Amino acid sequence: MALSISISLLLIFLSHFPSSHAEPFIGVNYGQVADNLPPPSETAKLLQSTSIQKVRLYGADPAIIKALAGTGVGIVIGAANGDVPSLATDPNAATQWINSNVLPFYPASKIILITVGNEILMSNDPNLVNQLLPAMQNVQKALEAVSLGGKIKVSTVHSMTVLGSSDPPSTGSFAAGYQTGLKGILQFLSDTGSPFAINPYPFFAYQSDPRPETLAFCLFQPNAGRVDSKTGIKYTNMFDAQVDAVHSALKSMGFEKVEIVVAETGWASRGDANEVGASVDNAKAYNGNLIAHLRSMVGTPLMPGKPVDTYLFALYDENLKPGPSSERAFGLFKTDLSMVYDVGLAKSSSSSQTPSGKVTSSGWCVPKKGATNEELQASLDWACGQGIDCGAIQPGGACFEPNNVASHAAYAMNMYFQKSPKQSTDCDFSKTATVTSQNPSYNSCVYPGGGGGAAGSKAVMNKYVSSDKVEKKNGAIDPKMIVLMSSDGQSFEVEEAVAVQSQTIAHMVEDDCAANGIPLANVTSKTLAKVIEYCKKHHVDEANPISEDELNKWDTEFLEIDQSTIFDLILAANYLNIKNLLDLTCQTIADMIKGKNPEEIRTLFNIKNDFTPEEEEEVRRENQWAFE
Repeated sequence: MALSISISLLLIFLSHFPSSHAEPFIGVNYGQVADNLPPPSETAKLLQSTSIQKVRLYGADPAIIKALAGTGVGIVIGAANGDVPSLATDPNAATQWINSNVLPFYPASKIILITVGNEILMSNDPNLVNQLLPAMQNVQKALEAVSLGGKIKVSTVHSMTVLGSSDPPSTGSFAAGYQTGLKGILQFLSDTGSPFAINPYPFFAYQSDPRPETLAFCLFQPNAGRVDSKTGIKYTNMFDAQVDAVHSALKSMGFEKVEIVVAETGWASRGDANEVGASVDNAKAYNGNLIAHLRSMVGTPLMPGKPVDTYLFALYDENLKPGPSSERAFGLFKTDLSMVYDVGLAKSSSSSQTPSGKVTSSGWCVPKKGATNEELQASLDWACGQGIDCGAIQPGGACFEPNNVASHAAYAMNMYFQKSPKQSTDCDFSKTATVTSQNPSYNSCVYPGGGGGAAGSKAVMNKYVSSDKVEKKNGAIDPKMIVLMSSDGQSFEVEEAVAVQSQTIAHMVEDDCAANGIPLANVTSKTLAKVIEYCKKHHVDEANPISEDELNKWDTEFLEIDQSTIFDLILAANYLNIKNLLDLTCQTIADMIKGKNPEEIRTLFNIKNDFTPEEEEEVRRENQWAFE
């Protein structure tokens, strides 16, 4: 097995069984334009009490870098715009910059990225723009000279104004005036495996279009969504639309494989009278829902299954920043280290994920009496777009009948609520939902929740179940079929109700993208056949129910296969977003390595150990839970 595949599997496996705070895709910006910031040592302690795994500095403050030593927190340091001319024209200046800002601290301080300049392309300074790429190249060479070229990446940061087109997302492209300069930068990023860093701000998008529907779209709240007229994909939030527009722009230049990093995004908690949308409630909604969206691992419509590394803006308010009041009001924490508002970042409150995936709460989230079908449909679409498992309300699912908006919305609302930190705002859905202590489960349709009460009390009939029946022809319904196409060109005709156990496929079906078959570029025919076999067995058939014991026995026999095939199934389940199959395969690997030391695991999986002792210790420190 190729080493690259082993690494991919390792990343999936580690992300599947994380500790309650192992969320490497969540970072924060640490700005210092203030005169009241706490000491760096206190900030380091604060960060360790949260699920924040990365920090972006705009400079290279040695006190902060040193304070973060040994914490495992990834650090992004920056070369200022004013440093660019000397870095571009004098390789010795780049060497000295690395000698001063990296070597005294690395690897104890986990420096992962150097950003050369901030939004330089938008500076309207042609000399500075022309010097940007040479500066990046000299910094890269200076890193390579001390054997850090593959360990610390080099990039630069752009604002969304670098795009000439962003709506619809599939037509995203860079503005003509920037394309010449960007081509060399993108080639550099591609050659070095460095990310394209961008600053998307739905906050500013709302200020330019302050309608209620735009606010809901920007805050990840229930809304009608916006359909990309070119692809038919429906977007339920502005963040995904902006990030996918950047992805399309990269693709249009031939660099779609360059990773995107969101270097800044946030929402102001206050502002001047003319700054619409700046409030604590909106800031809490945006940042909290964004974090939940990232944690869902659903990705974006054009980049499914992978959260984009995102740095929230900002750690603290910066009281000396010029401009409107909002510029001084993006902080998540006050300078006394208390929260401005709670978005679930504290380790004690962050959502944990266990191998069982079970969740509990003190009740169930259901629609309010009087909510209209239009409102509930918007809530249904939004909830299922946030990465929750809506397979039960797909055709053939345990909760598909009755096939009406109210019943499906009730299930989706509750699934979102159970997955969230379960604050009152998590069961709001634009004032159309409420928390109930009455279990809405019915027949074989089980609503998670209730704090254990569901197991101890008889489920009542779901009040959203009506007597209406789905119209049948000759007493039966012909199953709808779709075609799945493997990466090696084979086609499989499958019942839609079976295939939509994959959330990736379900979203494509919902977006009417299945008419001409669904290509699965990352799944071979051999693996796809196994996936379909699994989904057929796990498809809920009310006419021919299967006991849990029988299904567990079948699962055990299903995975009596070679190691390579199990690995292929893990990759496929992750790509197709089939949670139960991913749980099963990852648990199988977990059972295989239980009780084994690292050397035995390397032998078992034929993994080459090319880590230095320092790097191995770093991995152990960051994933301490895995070695306990």
